[in-house]
Amino acid sequence: MPDLIAPPTADLQRVIEALPALEAAEDPARHRGLLEQAAALAAGDDIDAHTLGRIQLLMARLHAQLGEYELAYARALSASEQLARAGDTARASSAASTCISICIETGDFSRALEHLRQTQAAARARGDMELLVRLLFNQACTFLCVDEFDAAAHCCEEVLKVVAEMPPEATRGQVATTAESARAALGFSRTYLADAHERRGRLAEAKSERRRAAAVLPKANERSPLASLHMVIYARSRLGDLEGARHTASIFLRRVRQLPRAPRWMAQVWLTMGVYYQHAGKPGRAAARFERAISAMRSIRHDGELPNTMQMLANAHASNGRHADALRWLRQAHAARRHTQPEQERLHYRMAALERDAEERRLERETAMLHAQRLAVVGRLMAQIYHSLGAPLVAARQALSLCITQADHLTPAELSAAMRGVVAHIDEATALTRQLRMFSYRAAPQAMVLDLPLALQEAWNGMAIGRSGPREPLVLRGVAPPQVRSDAQRLAVLLRILLIEIERLGGAQAPQVLLSMNGPAVRVLFASPAREADASAVGGVGFTLCEEIAREMQGGLWRMDAPAGELRVALELPAER
Repeated sequence: MPDLIAPPTADLQRVIEALPALEAAEDPARHRGLLEQAAALAAGDDIDAHTLGRIQLLMARLHAQLGEYELAYARALSASEQLARAGDTARASSAASTCISICIETGDFSRALEHLRQTQAAARARGDMELLVRLLFNQACTFLCVDEFDAAAHCCEEVLKVVAEMPPEATRGQVATTAESARAALGFSRTYLADAHERRGRLAEAKSERRRAAAVLPKANERSPLASLHMVIYARSRLGDLEGARHTASIFLRRVRQLPRAPRWMAQVWLTMGVYYQHAGKPGRAAARFERAISAMRSIRHDGELPNTMQMLANAHASNGRHADALRWLRQAHAARRHTQPEQERLHYRMAALERDAEERRLERETAMLHAQRLAVVGRLMAQIYHSLGAPLVAARQALSLCITQADHLTPAELSAAMRGVVAHIDEATALTRQLRMFSYRAAPQAMVLDLPLALQEAWNGMAIGRSGPREPLVLRGVAPPQVRSDAQRLAVLLRILLIEIERLGGAQAPQVLLSMNGPAVRVLFASPAREADASAVGGVGFTLCEEIAREMQGGLWRMDAPAGELRVALELPAER
């Protein structure tokens, strides 16, 4: 009898157990087969979001290492979404960092800065200073890529400021590594700023910037991060410190030889050494390194840096007196720019489409979750809703039955009064059903800055639709409040339901509205005469729905103490800072 095939769940479990080792591996390409098997099993099985996110993140790193940026970006976006849903903020941030790195690699710097802005805001809100340090350094690198050296220097200074404010025990490990890289990037930026001052004839400013750059550059050692060594070689070469650049280059080469000889890394090595030899006055050696860098870039289709590298190679040949070779490589640089432009635009278009799809999925998930929460509130109030609807409907039925059975004995005035009572009971039931429909409306909140007085007036005017006769205007008193930040649709629903309830309890006249500030919140105080029979009825379904919406909007709603025969209700909403 042949052996039975192992069920897929067993293979998936084996992959899940191997995830920690795969995440710790420095070279994901060595485990490509296992990662692809994991992704295939995860796609065909109903596994938890956390495991799926981890597998997607590993696949994103693999595709990024192989230069498959479109696939890498799609995997990283999905991983960030899954891990954030599972509550793993560390890995979700790592997935967002992968998106940022891909945007930088592909030259889409505006999208990289947008990702950085969002992730930095989230890191500051959580108080995650370690992540904030890393993101600020990534932002500095993005500015360096577009030659915004002043902005890059400011980002590096902020990195060092944040690190200085952190407790000593938190500034070890990755934070210390990032801080050293930030010092190298700061010196690198100041070096280029000095060159810019010199080109404009500002020799004193150029000398000052070079002095500041030399002071901030870290001393290279065997434990220095590779990114730091790479920038120190560049900076010391441009500052004329060839001895320091040579010492750093020797450390850099020793460190690189210990790594897997990935084409991406080797391209960076040859490029760095080419720049070193160019500034050391050895254009022949620089040209040889630039050519090897171009060959490595082409092997992995890393076209983003090809035109600039070809330009540097042309400059090296020109410095060496080989003008024909310089002209040939200059033409190739121009051709490469023309060739890579459509490819870059296509890739950026696809990345934007992937972002739109991810945003639509997030909004749909949030909409479904909020809709389920609202329906849960309705379910919790079902008994109260039944009684609130049953009472006016039963009263309307009894009034109609009385009219039918005693139609011959009622005077026209009595019949008219009975019919008006029926209409009033039906209006009462209709108002409640309208409140429930508005409360359960399926839509994800979209926070925006809103004018609260205008929203109040629109809600009051909206209640007049379908009614005969003019409505008394709503008069607002008190200090002019700041704008509020909230969802426009939910605020409109809250105010409409609240005004319906105030009218039910106090009559058709417009309530008095007083606007004031209560700390960081805007307070709206509604005052209205109360019908004697309903003075204590602020606990019905409508007010409960309003309380739920106010809580959803980070505010509050409650009844205030008031003299007999008066109804006072206070609403507070967070003010826009």
